[in-house]
Amino acid sequence: MSKKEARIVLFSITLCWASSYIIIKDIPEGFSTYAYLTLTSGVAGILLALVFHQLFRKMNRRTFIHGTILALLITGNMLFEKLGLERIPASAASVFASMNIIIVPIILVFLKKYPSRNNVAGIIIIIAGIALSNQVSMAGSGLTGALFMLASCVMMSLYTVLAADFTKTSDPLLLTVLQLCITSLIAFVLWVVTDPASLRSIEWSTQAVSYIFIIAFFSKAYAYMMLMYAEKYADAISVTVIAAMEPVVTLLLAVIIPTSRGSAEVFSARSLAGAFIITLGAIVAGTEFLSKSKKSPHEEALPDVKAADIQPGSVDGVPAPSSPAPAKRVSAFLPSFILITVLFALIGVSVNIAEFAEGFSEIRPENFLSIPAGILLGPVGGLACALGNFIADSFYDYEGTQVIGFLANFMLAYIPFKVWLNLAGKRRHVHTWKNLLLFIFASFLGSLTCSAILTHALEYFFAYRYDNLMSMTFSNNLIFTIALGLPCFIVLTREENAFWPYTPKNERLALPLPGDWHFPVSLAIIGADTLFLLGVFIGDTLFGLSLSSSLLMRIM
Repeated sequence: MSKKEARIVLFSITLCWASSYIIIKDIPEGFSTYAYLTLTSGVAGILLALVFHQLFRKMNRRTFIHGTILALLITGNMLFEKLGLERIPASAASVFASMNIIIVPIILVFLKKYPSRNNVAGIIIIIAGIALSNQVSMAGSGLTGALFMLASCVMMSLYTVLAADFTKTSDPLLLTVLQLCITSLIAFVLWVVTDPASLRSIEWSTQAVSYIFIIAFFSKAYAYMMLMYAEKYADAISVTVIAAMEPVVTLLLAVIIPTSRGSAEVFSARSLAGAFIITLGAIVAGTEFLSKSKKSPHEEALPDVKAADIQPGSVDGVPAPSSPAPAKRVSAFLPSFILITVLFALIGVSVNIAEFAEGFSEIRPENFLSIPAGILLGPVGGLACALGNFIADSFYDYEGTQVIGFLANFMLAYIPFKVWLNLAGKRRHVHTWKNLLLFIFASFLGSLTCSAILTHALEYFFAYRYDNLMSMTFSNNLIFTIALGLPCFIVLTREENAFWPYTPKNERLALPLPGDWHFPVSLAIIGADTLFLLGVFIGDTLFGLSLSSSLLMRIM
């Protein structure tokens, strides 16, 4: 994993945690802090343990100690954070969380790792932003909430510094499973000791279970797994700088997405300006234009790359793949097929039940799985995502329209697979800028195809015409793919993963062409397909053309 890829992964974590500030407020009031921590961490830990149970063979005393220390710190962080969120608005909580950018350098100074000039300048700017956007009354519950958030920030800062060291010597995924399971166990003991009566008084509902699963998957399982891998390749300062983007992300989400109770936070120009100043300070702290040396004093070589391993064509210290993936039978990917199907269906059902974003019923975060699954597993990944979507859509009632959704979601994953094989070949990674842009383009084309099929097939076969359906499904698929699917793809395609993706015997388009003609003809066909779909998209979105109102759309 290159430093560029590590930064992409870190930003996806920031998005998950910023979103959690909104969703946490929708959890029923009957859930105590200990109940919340026990259930979310426990579900996340069990889910990862079931999926990656073979990793426990790597368990040793050092890894167990590292996981326990991280669990203690993250337990303290989550408990203080939950207590703080009960007393101050989500936007103000995210501002206090950004103070990691101040505390982490202080901890590093005690460890004789001194901040750069940019770090110092960024800290000053961030302090100014916090002062400007101060929305928390420093009295009563506001002061208490601020202190809880500050304590949470100290715990997270210690966690960030230690995790950057622990992941260099222990397996990141095993550390993730350990800390989540141990965190859940600690919280459960505290729950039993402090409030045993609440164990039986919780009012369970399908909506409550859905909220717990959504937070457990995205804010715990996904976020901490990605964090452990990113910490292995990035220093503590880099992790904290990107995490400081939370105020802006949280502000945007809190305004755009109301809670299930229909309330949305309203922000003044002062608070918005403060959030942007904090972000500016984070950017200054993360660059080195004030330093004499071009290289950051915190910048470290990638831990798993030796000089002898670097081959011609490597990028950012990431060695080129030693050999292309061998072809495997489709049946060899049955475990992956089952896993993707179950995950897709579980997330889809949970989001449909939760309705955490009133008025945004088409938000489908589970679609982040589609493009990585398609590029890596081809038709197997496409069928898994399509079947998972079919199960989620049919959970309450079957109307026949789910068949269109099945086809659309299969193409969402399968089109990027064909694009990748024809333009990039068998080696699947985004170590280079070329491949990174190809991933984005493949996601763009897959999202266009899916939205076109869904919109016009529903109208043609079922006479259903939904305004803005094409633009909504397109943006939904593309946003979640770039924000969460790309980081997932980065982690899955690390060199040390030894994961062999699905590769057919004939990866070319079905055209009898010489090898020299393959790439230009493939590029021309894919380009023509893209232009055609863009025309359909523009006609539907900008001009409101439909099959029933436009002869041109019926011809196309």
